[in-house]
Amino acid sequence: MGLLIAGLLRPATLSSAELASAHPVSGGTYEYGYRYLSPAFGFAAGALFLVAKSASAATAALGLGAYLVRLTGWNLPFHWLGLGLATSIAFAGIRRSTQVNGILVGLTLVSLFAFVYLGFARSPVSLSTPPTSFWESVALLFVAFTGYGRIATLGEEVRAPRKTLPAAIVICLLICGGVYAAVGFSAMRLVGASEFYALALAGSPLEQIAWQKNSTVVAWVLGLGASFALCGVMLNLILGLSRIVLAMGRRGDLPESVAQLDAKQNPTVAVLIAAGLIAVWVGLGSIKGNWELSAFTVLIYYGVTNLAALRLRGTDLLYPKAISAMGLLVCFGLLYFLSLNTALLGGTALLAAFATRALFKRRSF
Repeated sequence: MGLLIAGLLRPATLSSAELASAHPVSGGTYEYGYRYLSPAFGFAAGALFLVAKSASAATAALGLGAYLVRLTGWNLPFHWLGLGLATSIAFAGIRRSTQVNGILVGLTLVSLFAFVYLGFARSPVSLSTPPTSFWESVALLFVAFTGYGRIATLGEEVRAPRKTLPAAIVICLLICGGVYAAVGFSAMRLVGASEFYALALAGSPLEQIAWQKNSTVVAWVLGLGASFALCGVMLNLILGLSRIVLAMGRRGDLPESVAQLDAKQNPTVAVLIAAGLIAVWVGLGSIKGNWELSAFTVLIYYGVTNLAALRLRGTDLLYPKAISAMGLLVCFGLLYFLSLNTALLGGTALLAAFATRALFKRRSF
């Protein structure tokens, strides 16, 4: 139910769609904040995006390490190897990265369909309640639907953005919601909600469920599929993060050198910085801690998105303003259900970003 509510509480999807249509440039809400609100809002959105998505990518890297250690039995730093591989692919540019990502998504879907089949082929267990509050779970699951935001950050690199971006964002949300629902329902049929929650914190829940049900083939398929999926997550996040770094370099919120393009027009310096940010959270965080930090910062980020959408006028306004107003209330309302420690960490990171910007600006004159 939490997944369903998290999906339904996504009016920010439509806000992102109409903003991307009206202002199709690299940078997403960072650029929208500058254009429709103020430089402070724009910079805050950029900083929040960097924290949120680097923490999400770190979660993916740590999850990848957990899956591969379990599959191979080798206690190797697979999380670092996966991050290095995703970064190397991102260096090749948006076209090659998209091709690789398409392959990874296909392999991932095959493994997930195998798990869904297992879930519906076995007799269900009783569905117990996971050890977390309902609205906290909604706030955390909210992050699972935010991948569409990276579509907006690539606004300059797609054809016919006013037509393509809104359609791609909405379709992304619908497809992901359907896949999440099928996988989550299958998992709870097999082990119940409480056990699924505990396994998720361990880092390789679906594979462990398959092993528990003595489905060796499905377990291996899931382990490999999850590894491909998490590599794809890191790749997409590095692409999105690097485009925000690129946009911030262009505006002077970061040194101009980070906005440099190589001979193939790829932002290699920005890609390297994005990978470095992810590496920080991999080294300092945990799967649960990184996910909660991502949830906190991404809720504020999409709050700014909805606020910017409320400033749209005329032909740029694709949907009723009530949708963006509801999105603003949802984003800031869900913050209440996250832990105080997460709020303090996220707030500290944002303040540190503003302090760093002020120091950089002072040295620039």
